[in-house]
Amino acid sequence: MLLGPLAAAGARVLTVGLFDLPRSGLVPAEHAGAMAARFDELDDLTAAITADLGGIHIDTHRHPLGADPDIYSSDRIHGNARGHAVAFAAIVDTIAPRVEARR
Repeated sequence: MLLGPLAAAGARVLTVGLFDLPRSGLVPAEHAGAMAARFDELDDLTAAITADLGGIHIDTHRHPLGADPDIYSSDRIHGNARGHAVAFAAIVDTIAPRVEARR
């Protein structure tokens, strides 16, 4: 496992969930249900492992815009500029309160 040794070495583990591509309408209907279940499970596992290690999980998977087809680039896999802005805002919204609490 990659995250355990990092945490054991003193790193603060930070993970970012995947956007909800299967529910965006960009995945063929015959594959979307199974893919959505796998994405949900991956996000749940990632969040749980990160929490167990005392890290921070950025939940972009369940973000209100996580399934918006307009956040994906033309390859329908990666985020476009809007998608990156959504992810970055989620990262800031999650981390900023922790930084403020440490001041």
